[in-house]
Amino acid sequence: MFQVRQSIYEALTTPHQVDTFSTQELNPIIAELDVSAVALDGDGALAAHGATELSQESVETVRNFQELGLRVCLISNNPHRSVSLARAEQLNISDVSVCVNKTSALLGFCMRERVNPQHCALIGDRKSDVLFAKLAGSHAIRVVGGLGETTFDTYIGNPINKFGKYLLGVS
Repeated sequence: MFQVRQSIYEALTTPHQVDTFSTQELNPIIAELDVSAVALDGDGALAAHGATELSQESVETVRNFQELGLRVCLISNNPHRSVSLARAEQLNISDVSVCVNKTSALLGFCMRERVNPQHCALIGDRKSDVLFAKLAGSHAIRVVGGLGETTFDTYIGNPINKFGKYLLGVS
């Protein structure tokens, strides 16, 4: 039973992975997944945690998504709403969710845009972002160069990770 639960947990937390948030790395995955909408994690994947300015590469990548006709939203659990709003303004994104539960925010975005969650991808940096996407029935793309690469297994303050592991019986 433990091996089955471990396999489920690994399947939930093993997404498509890229090293950086860039058009070159993300476009082939977006094309492969055939999605019509993307939700961007505001911290870690899109920009450094706490940074107010975005890199030119991030701006160009989001602009590319918009030019491809993808619907784009920004989802963040950063408690500083002003950081998320500043990033959204810089990227010309009007749909912004600052929340605790990214699964609910992702499903809300899909409902507002009338997109089946299976045709949406969440791009984030933490394994918990992958879990949020999978719980919503969406695709997940993990930017492994983000903060989540080094902190997931040791970050004991994240109740979602602890709860997910508890439900699956994984220690």
